[in-house]
Amino acid sequence: MDYQELNLKKGDLLTAAHIEEGIDTVTAEVAKIKSAKIVLRNDTIANWEGSTLILAKGEPAIGFDEEGAAKLKIGDGKSTWSQLPYVISKAEGGDVVIPEDIQEQMDALNALVNSFDTRIQNAEADVGAAVLTAEAAEAGVEVLRQEMTAFSEAQSAAQAEIKDIVDSNAAIVEEMSNVVEAISAIQLEQEAKIDTANNRVDILVSNFTDNAEFDNAELVDIRAGYDGKTYESAGAAVRQIGYDLNELSQNLVNALGKEIPDGLAYEGTKLYLTANGEQVGDAVTVVGGSGGGGSLNQTYTMTLLNLLDSRAITITGDDECVLEFSYHSIDDDGFNDGDGIGYIYVNNSLVSTLSVPQGDNSFNITSHLSKGENSVKIQIENSEGSKKTLTYTVNVLVLSVTTTAPKMSLYSGQVSLPYTVTGAGSKTVHFVMDGREIATDTVATSGNSRVVVIPPQVDGAHILQIYAEVANGLLDTIKSNVLEVGMLYHSSTTTTQAILLMNYEGPEKVEEGATIVFPYMVYDPFLQTTDIKLNIYTEEGELYSSAPLQVDQSPKEWVTQDYPAGNIKFEIVCKDTTISQIIKVEPTIFNRAIITDSCVLDFSARGRSNNEANPEHWEYNGITAEFDGFGWANVDGWMDTKNGQTLRFLPGDTMKINYKPFETDFRVSGYTIEAEFETHNVRDYDSIIIDSFNAGRGLRIKS
Repeated sequence: MDYQELNLKKGDLLTAAHIEEGIDTVTAEVAKIKSAKIVLRNDTIANWEGSTLILAKGEPAIGFDEEGAAKLKIGDGKSTWSQLPYVISKAEGGDVVIPEDIQEQMDALNALVNSFDTRIQNAEADVGAAVLTAEAAEAGVEVLRQEMTAFSEAQSAAQAEIKDIVDSNAAIVEEMSNVVEAISAIQLEQEAKIDTANNRVDILVSNFTDNAEFDNAELVDIRAGYDGKTYESAGAAVRQIGYDLNELSQNLVNALGKEIPDGLAYEGTKLYLTANGEQVGDAVTVVGGSGGGGSLNQTYTMTLLNLLDSRAITITGDDECVLEFSYHSIDDDGFNDGDGIGYIYVNNSLVSTLSVPQGDNSFNITSHLSKGENSVKIQIENSEGSKKTLTYTVNVLVLSVTTTAPKMSLYSGQVSLPYTVTGAGSKTVHFVMDGREIATDTVATSGNSRVVVIPPQVDGAHILQIYAEVANGLLDTIKSNVLEVGMLYHSSTTTTQAILLMNYEGPEKVEEGATIVFPYMVYDPFLQTTDIKLNIYTEEGELYSSAPLQVDQSPKEWVTQDYPAGNIKFEIVCKDTTISQIIKVEPTIFNRAIITDSCVLDFSARGRSNNEANPEHWEYNGITAEFDGFGWANVDGWMDTKNGQTLRFLPGDTMKINYKPFETDFRVSGYTIEAEFETHNVRDYDSIIIDSFNAGRGLRIKS
């Protein structure tokens, strides 16, 4: 019922007559509801099964069978009667069977009907109360009219207050204008003071002599160099003279191969030239008398000479600094007094004491140097306690290249590669792909990240080298470290396998048994995991070992300590693709051959991988192992580590080898058990790592 049914127009005032009319209407509607009957859709089951009618979602329907028993189905909005399940059934003369969920819905429906009756009764009471409320509403309208009048009066008062605020703001704006004018006056005053100061400077300059024009002319004349070049100021001209003198001095040092002498020194009968207090040349014997006889005291003449081109040395952080010098302590008959005692100081701190033999010597100072300028002093004392000193200035330049790109990765198309150069000066960065320079970049800043665009490369493995160079003087060039980035290119047309094997970064000669690490990566365009072989060949070309593996496309490391001596070839094979490197291996003095005589058990992780079809299978001479708790992922199981291939256990991982070494008494014949293992991050030092017991005898190793 709305206001149209009460013959009202929108905006009309509701009166008591209208309320009475509404009561009659509501009473008639309630009577209709009470007399209404609800009849569900029903038919015989035979008719229903032949019907194509689709019941609406939630719509109930009853079917009667031939015996008159009623069965209920509820529609789902997409199925016919024959496609829907029965939810309620009642056999002839039997009880009604209702599922629990349907019963709950029916109980809720009954509760809703009961609440509807209650709401009707409440509505009848509310209608009666509405008659009384309508009369009060008429009085309320009058009160509302009075309140509107009061609001209009208040609005007028508020407008007056707003006008007062506007007038007040006008006064504030005027005050701000006064402040601006005051600031302008202060600025003019300061400008006047500056002009006064300038005038005073002009007066001061003109008072250098009695002739101001002469003084100004002298200042201008100083700016002119001997070659006619005019410098920006008198100070710049004077400083250039100092630069020229310093360069001339350095050129003389380079030409003479020694420092320019600036003094003399006299020891015993020897006189020699010095530079900065140090001997720079051979001594001269001074012949003299003592009034009737010579001295019987034996004296030694010391010489300590620098053998390098200069005592001002500049290196990069990756270079070595080896000081070379000559030491002699000889008497007049040409005999020396043996080794001297050497003291090495770096930045006024004693870093080493050593025995210095007569003749040429060298000392590697690299490990004692800091970044930047270092003062290095070599002081040698002979048997008489006399001392000689050499000083060097070693400047360690920081020139390095880094990148956040992975060491090895898959690439396709054009690549934007980030890199950072650290070091002073204007640096030239070189980008060399497979031995051919493909780009350069000039960088003046230090420590800022930059990007180089690498053009698309042909499918397959490539190695990009990145390094920087900076000029050091006219002839020398300082080179940074060399970065290597492995780039394995592929595309939608790639059909062959590719192997990326990074350059070996260890020493040129390797001693047999040392750990060798080869970073590598394998790509198969058709498989996520593929079979490879890690082969090692002797210098004669014979196969020393071959380890089959299953690998995915992520970067890997081939870590091995098992290889012979000679020029050894390390080879990776994937189907028809092969790549290798040859390493010079020096023989070791130790016998590394594995003793296999009477060996009953040899557990090894060589050649094993978590990518195998069945990594949990292990067997040796019929002996098997049982594994429990292993995830066989990237954190436990068969792993490549810096010490070679190994089986890694995490907390909860266990392995049981089905062999009982203590089942028999071997005290007469003897027994050898060898186990190689290591532990990390141990918290419980009583935890058992290896345990093998039989009848009270056995072996137990704790962490």
